Amino acid sequence: MTIRSLPPEVYMKIAAGEVVANPACVLKELVENALDAQATALTIRFQNGGIDAICVKDNGIGMSETDITQSILPHATSKLSSWEDLSALGTFGFRGEALAAITAVSETILVSRYIGEETGIRLYVRGGSVLESKRVNVGVGTEIEVRNLFFNVPARRKFLKSPVSEERKLMELLENFLISFPQIRFRIEKDAETLYEVPKQTLLDRLPTLFQGIDRTEWQFLEEHFQGLTASAYIADHKYYRRNRSAIHTFVNGRLVKNPIIYAAIDGAMEPVFAKKSHPFLLLFLTLPTDFVDINVHPQKMEVQFARSEWVFHLVQKLLQKRAQETVPEIALPEAGGAVPQRAEPLERERPAFFRTPSPPVDTAERIYAKPEPFFSKPEPTLMRAARANEFTLEPTQPGSQRVLTVVGRRYVLGEDPDGVFFIDFHAAHERLLFDEIAANNGKVASQEVLEPIPIHLTPLQTNLIEEHRLALEQFGFRFKKQDQRYLLEGIPQKIGLQDGESILLDILEELRLSTIEPMPEVFRRIFASVACKQAFRTGDTFTVAQAEDLVSLIERKGITTCPHGRPVRFRLTFKELDRFFER
Repeated sequence: MTIRSLPPEVYMKIAAGEVVANPACVLKELVENALDAQATALTIRFQNGGIDAICVKDNGIGMSETDITQSILPHATSKLSSWEDLSALGTFGFRGEALAAITAVSETILVSRYIGEETGIRLYVRGGSVLESKRVNVGVGTEIEVRNLFFNVPARRKFLKSPVSEERKLMELLENFLISFPQIRFRIEKDAETLYEVPKQTLLDRLPTLFQGIDRTEWQFLEEHFQGLTASAYIADHKYYRRNRSAIHTFVNGRLVKNPIIYAAIDGAMEPVFAKKSHPFLLLFLTLPTDFVDINVHPQKMEVQFARSEWVFHLVQKLLQKRAQETVPEIALPEAGGAVPQRAEPLERERPAFFRTPSPPVDTAERIYAKPEPFFSKPEPTLMRAARANEFTLEPTQPGSQRVLTVVGRRYVLGEDPDGVFFIDFHAAHERLLFDEIAANNGKVASQEVLEPIPIHLTPLQTNLIEEHRLALEQFGFRFKKQDQRYLLEGIPQKIGLQDGESILLDILEELRLSTIEPMPEVFRRIFASVACKQAFRTGDTFTVAQAEDLVSLIERKGITTCPHGRPVRFRLTFKELDRFFER
């Protein structure tokens, strides 16, 4: 086989694939170019998830006719003149490299006027070829519109996701720009609808727009210095958390990055504050010397390497440990001779009435697991959490050697058998039973109507997730109504209160946000666990000995040892262990 050099139109399409994988990659390059051009105001428009069109207009310094012509050529840039410049690059990238890749696989219109010049220049480029170039009367700055992405690379175009999915990637990217550059005025439009219009402001003033439901007073600012490196952060009150890292945004010199060293430092510092697999709302900014960080690990520049990773780790931990020390209270131990705790009172022995409305049928061929015996029947639609005490479906308790004695701490069942005593976490056990029931029903959860549709406060990204996954959300028991470009909540899963309903909806949206990078079965498993957790009995809820006996019988019969999140359900002490402790 003869070796031949590839023609330019072929190798440019191949090179473009390293930089431009989807509309979000195009938008990232265009916005970063605008910021490098000293813009203070950006207008961003996109259509059909960015597949049909993406436009970024800025008020930066613009480009001259020579520069705009050079900008679409490969290996042309105003940022570098020598190899040494690359290691000390303080800007986002080289405008020529990005535009060369973008114009090679799209139809692009570039309009720019350089500061100090009276007119601008307009280029129309199709598949890397300039089809039109003319002088135009425009203001200082640059406007670039990218149309019909991958029109000439059908093999790559067919791998684009649905417009709704591609739109979600655009919104995630734009949220990070809004966080990182509060000093920039942004106007963002989707299909002629304005999603964001934010002025130049402080980051603290911008946060309520981006993280609805968290008041500006619930964010704390932190700052730390080490060996010439600077770290600063805004972290929300610890009552706000997510089961994944989607609320952690990390930036190095203004650039969004994902780095395992940074994540490890965050996890270690936050371990005393958050439960296992829970993560904070955190905006972390590292300001490092340009020769300390390598941003050219990957063409898309999301990955970085540090000259001294241990310094970065120490800096981030030192910064966040300030918050951890303020949050974790000191435990006051009782003095010797203190009052003896009161003995737990036995529970009532009366058996309550139970709802017996049957569950809706499901297609057994689609079941994920074998259907468990129901722990609950479906109650009549209600928003009253107090009804939980009457939600059991009683089954005849099998005669056995286990005996429930009482409940301690309003959350643990205490029982005995011939060999010892045991404690059961009622919430964890109940949560696991509900989880198994939801999984057996293939994720189908009955819905209850709310008395009056409730407006939901959503960010544009969350609205996009509802549009993308509406059928799945309805399967989980949520019902929506769209009115005047916003969603109203008309139904929530049974057995949870209205406040919990809105809270769990936001949790589910965050899980669905990860569906493009994690297997869907794992995402749905976490969603099932979240729904079960909200439905389950909680500390302080009233339940009877009869209900506790049914619970113990069920988990024993099914061999349940952990909750859906992996926490233990039962703790056991044998009489021999007790005898050894008391030296009998």
